[in-house]
Amino acid sequence: MPCEVKLTLNHNHSIDSAASLKYRKPSHEVQETLISLFQKGHSPASALQCIKTDIQLNHSDYPLVLGDRSQCPDYKFCYNLYRKTLEKDYGPMDFNEGKEFLQQRLLKYNTEVRNVCCKMVMKDADYIICICSSLMKKVHMCEEMAPEMVFIDSTGSLDHNGSRVFVLLTPSACGGLPLGIIVTSSESCEVLQIGFQLLKEIVGKDILGGGGGGNIDGPHVFFY
Repeated sequence: MPCEVKLTLNHNHSIDSAASLKYRKPSHEVQETLISLFQKGHSPASALQCIKTDIQLNHSDYPLVLGDRSQCPDYKFCYNLYRKTLEKDYGPMDFNEGKEFLQQRLLKYNTEVRNVCCKMVMKDADYIICICSSLMKKVHMCEEMAPEMVFIDSTGSLDHNGSRVFVLLTPSACGGLPLGIIVTSSESCEVLQIGFQLLKEIVGKDILGGGGGGNIDGPHVFFY
């Protein structure tokens, strides 16, 4: 049957009140500002707070501007843009989807520094990443306390994958100096053993001032 369609282009909300401003699309300038804040290390919440603070400092009618979504987006928009930016710069946020991407980044870093400073292995469903930069390797070789004392600080739930980060430090006259970083998906003994073995492979015979080469049977004291 023939029919005729008529489109009536009307808003389904009031456009004569300040409340209508919350339906506007965030401007390009605001999106660029958010991306810049993300690249500096801000989270979606802290980036949005920076925008709100800037509005309060630079607009006398800031209550009205804060209600304008084109200048002050909502948290959901900030989070979606944050996730999109991370996936573009660092690959998928799900580890199972991004492990190949991560391996490529680790290989690229080793190539750029012309040294093997990071490795990653998989053990069944667990992943273990070890990082020991050129500076950290010098701490192993030059700091006299490295074969004597090592502090291990662990932090968990840093991302939605629940990764654990173990930072190895040794004391010095200027404070704690880094010896390496181990990132794992588990705190099991088997996984941590693999992490420490990766650190030994990366540093080589100079690990902990030569302790890994047979001169000293490891540090005298481990603080965890």
